[in-house]
Amino acid sequence: AGTSANRATPSDSFNTTADNGNNKQKRRSAFIFRGTRCDDDKNFAIRELLSTEFDVDRYAIAEGARFLRYSIAINTAKGYLFNNLSTNCCKLMYARCYEMPKHNRQKTGNNIIGNDPTGLNEAAFMKVVGFDKSKAELHYAHLDNTVDQAVYCILADHVWKSIVLCIRGSLSLDDYVVNLQVDPEMLDQLGAEYDFDGDGEYCHGGYLARAKWICQDLNRHGILDLLLNKKTGKYPDYSLRVTGHSLGAGTAAPVAVMLRGQYPNLRCLCYAPPGGLFSDRLATRCRSFVTTYVLNTDLVPRISTQTVERLRDEVLQTIARIKVPKQLVFQIHRGGKKLSELPFGLKDLLHDADAIPDSTFKAQLNRFEERQRERQQHTSEIPLHPPGKFIHLVKTMSSREQRAFHQGIFNCFTCDRFVAQDKYAPRYAAMSDFDDILVSSTLISDHMVETVEQAFMFAAEAFGVDPSEPPHSMPAECSAVNAD
Repeated sequence: AGTSANRATPSDSFNTTADNGNNKQKRRSAFIFRGTRCDDDKNFAIRELLSTEFDVDRYAIAEGARFLRYSIAINTAKGYLFNNLSTNCCKLMYARCYEMPKHNRQKTGNNIIGNDPTGLNEAAFMKVVGFDKSKAELHYAHLDNTVDQAVYCILADHVWKSIVLCIRGSLSLDDYVVNLQVDPEMLDQLGAEYDFDGDGEYCHGGYLARAKWICQDLNRHGILDLLLNKKTGKYPDYSLRVTGHSLGAGTAAPVAVMLRGQYPNLRCLCYAPPGGLFSDRLATRCRSFVTTYVLNTDLVPRISTQTVERLRDEVLQTIARIKVPKQLVFQIHRGGKKLSELPFGLKDLLHDADAIPDSTFKAQLNRFEERQRERQQHTSEIPLHPPGKFIHLVKTMSSREQRAFHQGIFNCFTCDRFVAQDKYAPRYAAMSDFDDILVSSTLISDHMVETVEQAFMFAAEAFGVDPSEPPHSMPAECSAVNAD
């Protein structure tokens, strides 16, 4: 239901007036579904679609597509091989044995820290980024991965005149341990240390610990100062961009908050960050320099303690409402049929929510709900949210039903991560759009960074932008917002 309900099609859209410089132009908007219950008007909203007529919209798509590739590259050899084991193994060996020596890319000095004796991690990184030093140049990489230490790198993007700090997402057991450290930590003392308003603000404990370590590592090596110092830096006119995917995005946002006092023009690009990251006020305030990109029904930006508990309660309530034997429900689910294709309707399957008959399960559910209410009275849970300004890439067309047989086999072997036929429409979203987990067949595959890349490739082509080319200039709307 979530997949089809989130589609923003031209027939659903209408025009609204928006400013673009001194001229007023029309920006299309669309009704979108943002909740779990179709019968609740609060689960529907009107959101503006990005338009090719606006420079700020084209810039947002080009910027997102450009810097996403660094989040792919930082996955190093492990991620590169997972992308396509059958062919990338040969490509990686070719890059290490031929392309790196040819372009003088062997490790020099202490710019790469970590266990990379074969050079395959560096080769995989540069294979994605490119070996041309005039376009991108790796300056530092930390490849050791523990619960306390993150994998990240610093490189110079000469095309977009940016120093990029890119943080890796979840690729190890240590990373998943960090994801589970969900207890919020106060930011008041950290705010005083890094010159931002942290009074009454909270952050996910695991990601905050990683962010603190990265900032300490940056200070220890002084890499950013060597590159960006206005008097002695190698690239004093470059801007700083902090980026990451998934756990990397969850770490990039607090790193950006901590570094912005030193680098006021900093921009942070978060791809599919975890939903339980910042407290409400901080998640809203950082929208002036943090942009979050979410693909369709991606689970991770919607997952937090509150949304998981809400989904649990709705599932239990639905089980209590079922009229027919549970075996029939599983047969319907396994058959893959839509509700409209069945000889009966939803009312034939479920009792009304206020007319659930007494049963052993209903009595157990009532006791469980009472215990949860008692627990909530004695605990003060702090809601956490994804950060920044949101751009939501919504699926507008899927060719799954018309997919050729060989394409189906291909997607089976690649975990259904590459569906080139799918098309997406980017829209501006609100934080409340991600307050519920949408159960769909793509809630996991929409989170894969390769799927996000495919969506950005389509969006960039549709908007007529080439991320490999330098932008003409940052639109005035971006500059104004970033200066807030």
